[in-house]
Amino acid sequence: AELAREQLAKCRENLAAHELYIADFYASRNNSKAAEMRLLELVGRYQDTTAASDALFQLAQIYRKEDEPDRAVLADVALAQRFPNSKYGDLARRRLEKLGKHDLLVADDPMPVLLAELPQTSSDTLAAPVQVPGLDNQHRRALAPGVPALAPPSPFGRSPGY
Repeated sequence: AELAREQLAKCRENLAAHELYIADFYASRNNSKAAEMRLLELVGRYQDTTAASDALFQLAQIYRKEDEPDRAVLADVALAQRFPNSKYGDLARRRLEKLGKHDLLVADDPMPVLLAELPQTSSDTLAAPVQVPGLDNQHRRALAPGVPALAPPSPFGRSPGY
């Protein structure tokens, strides 16, 4: 059973890393909107992975580049709250302090506002995030009640929302 939990966690890390790779591809082609959507999906589906830290960091960068400072602050707050011990979490915390917004670090979880940007279609179903029992999650915050997580991707190809 322990091996299965480890393999499931490794699989989720790989799926998240693949989403991050695709977002990087879009960003390298100056398609920031497509990169943003991929990063938001990654954070919604795989918020318990290390790739989610990178995704939140990249989201904050995209929002700054697109002159959306409020959304950049939300991404920084989420990053600092959820991944406080990561290299990006520390950077986000310092950025918030520089902006004089360090009080937001104790505010409510900004994820519902960030994930609200995702387009919803009638075929999208929301499901609870997959938790891997037995793995140490003490450094990761669980989603706040009422925060939707995206359903797993369809095994039959792209969903109509793409």
